[in-house]
Amino acid sequence: MDLLRIAIKDLVRRQGRSLYLFIAVMIPVAILSTILLTLDNADTTLSTLASKFGFTLSVQPKNVKQERIDQVGVVLGETLDEGLIEEIREKVLMYIEDEGETLIISPRLYEKASISKAAREIPSLVAGLDFDSERKARPSWALSDGRWSDFRQDEAVAGGTFARVNGLSPDDSVVIEGRTIRVTGILENYNSSEDHMMFIGLDKARELFHKDGQVSLINVQSVALDRNQDLMKKVVEELNTGIPNIKAISPQQFTTLKFVLLKKTFRFLLAIVLATIIVSVFSIFNIVTTALYSRVREIGLLKSVGASRRQLLLIFVYEYLLVGFVAGTSGFFTGMGCTWALDKFLLKLGSSIAWNPSYLVAAVATGMLCSLSASYYPTYKLAGIKITESFRSQWEV
Repeated sequence: MDLLRIAIKDLVRRQGRSLYLFIAVMIPVAILSTILLTLDNADTTLSTLASKFGFTLSVQPKNVKQERIDQVGVVLGETLDEGLIEEIREKVLMYIEDEGETLIISPRLYEKASISKAAREIPSLVAGLDFDSERKARPSWALSDGRWSDFRQDEAVAGGTFARVNGLSPDDSVVIEGRTIRVTGILENYNSSEDHMMFIGLDKARELFHKDGQVSLINVQSVALDRNQDLMKKVVEELNTGIPNIKAISPQQFTTLKFVLLKKTFRFLLAIVLATIIVSVFSIFNIVTTALYSRVREIGLLKSVGASRRQLLLIFVYEYLLVGFVAGTSGFFTGMGCTWALDKFLLKLGSSIAWNPSYLVAAVATGMLCSLSASYYPTYKLAGIKITESFRSQWEV
């Protein structure tokens, strides 16, 4: 403890040189933190965007005839038994249970219907869905107006384009298959087939269209599959060969491309950080060497009053570890500030900067490692100086 106290006093006494060392360590840590936090921010933003483009894979009836496919790309008049949902879940979990990822399965029922509004008939595509699973799988789903429906009641949400074309707004009432349904919200446009639909609860759709226990489509979302295209291919093959009369489809998802891009970007930026750290280590080495050179006589005096090589080495190691700790912590928060500035004025990703304790630990560890690795050799050599040599007019490390 006494040696640590001496190290702190020495740092305070040599404020100028300590500041140079602090800045030299903080810069690479700040760059590392900025890169990690920016990539994390980008990952969050792209994950949100990915959910707008649909699910990881979809399961539909096999051998669907062309005339059964609606103009917006959904299958009509062909259904699957609801019992397939659990069978699909079990087969997918066989491949992703070790990945620690959440699996979401969301069935849908599509039906053509004529919707009545104020004595006017509107041809429409009605989608019955499991509202809870849809919202979990697609957190980016948002309304441009109104509120989300209680899909257990006689309420509905209209797609943005469908509502605009047909003059629908929240609190309007329409009649579907003889049942009065209240429109509570308008879905934002996502340039997808959903812009042209009317959404009601899955159970309500089965009741209205007499499709008890049937679904048109079973959507599956798993980040583990999105990240690993080979794993996705295995799952699709397992579903198609293991379950009769179904067809599993896995389009080249936006999320798959996202993770590949982020992986390559991460490697490239880490290479830049590594190069920066190496340059910084050499700079720190020069600063430490210069600082220790000015303290040769002080080292000699300490040895003359009984300080051992081990004690001197510990004093210097404590000093540079303290500098590394403070610089690493400061570098992390500086990186958070740089990430915020980059996002606000340049990248404009839009996601909040997430607090990640593991990044703070990595930043502090990097700062301490940089400081210690650059200072250990000159410290070790000067700690072994002889008393008589410490008073030479010149000394080379």
